[in-house]
Amino acid sequence: MSTVESPLATKAHQGAKPQEGTSDVSKADLEALFAEERPGWTGYVEWEQYPDKKEMATKILVTKKFTPIPEFQFVPLPNTNPVLIGHRWKEYHEVLGLKSIVDFSWETVQKEKHDLIHILDFPYNGETRRPQLLEGKITSNEYHFVRNHGGVPNIKEDEFELEIGGLVKTPVKLSMKDLKDPSKFPSVFFVPSHKAYSIQHPTGKSR
Repeated sequence: MSTVESPLATKAHQGAKPQEGTSDVSKADLEALFAEERPGWTGYVEWEQYPDKKEMATKILVTKKFTPIPEFQFVPLPNTNPVLIGHRWKEYHEVLGLKSIVDFSWETVQKEKHDLIHILDFPYNGETRRPQLLEGKITSNEYHFVRNHGGVPNIKEDEFELEIGGLVKTPVKLSMKDLKDPSKFPSVFFVPSHKAYSIQHPTGKSR
């Protein structure tokens, strides 16, 4: 794959630096405030459920000045890959002591999804290139499109569990081994004989 870096990409991948403000929160305070909560999922912080944590994060963020949101809706997109750089979202994470989430996400993309069109480098969003899309009836995982609203999960397969509860008939916990077991979750492929179907993605795009 030929990758063309945007003018700001190098700076972004190294970690764009927000301008300093007056926050006096130490690294130790940040580590305690946003401690990982989910075993087997490095970087997992469910702080949105805690008003006190959310208030503290707000106090930290308002002391900083961040890269302005780009007006990409009104200008032609750059002919680069990544197309867009998530400066502001990276800076939010760095200020809150969560830069490792940003770094791991991009490293994972380079290893596992390097040949996609990188629409946004963080939070990562990628599109399948046309040749791979037309190769066959099933798109392999390597070329499948990606949508993220946060960092790429850093999961330890032998410790991670997916818990399904709430308004379900049978609550269950599944390991990664369970999820990858074809006897429990067989692959299903259906080809309609005379109708065209599309899947509406949550972002509003059809597949």
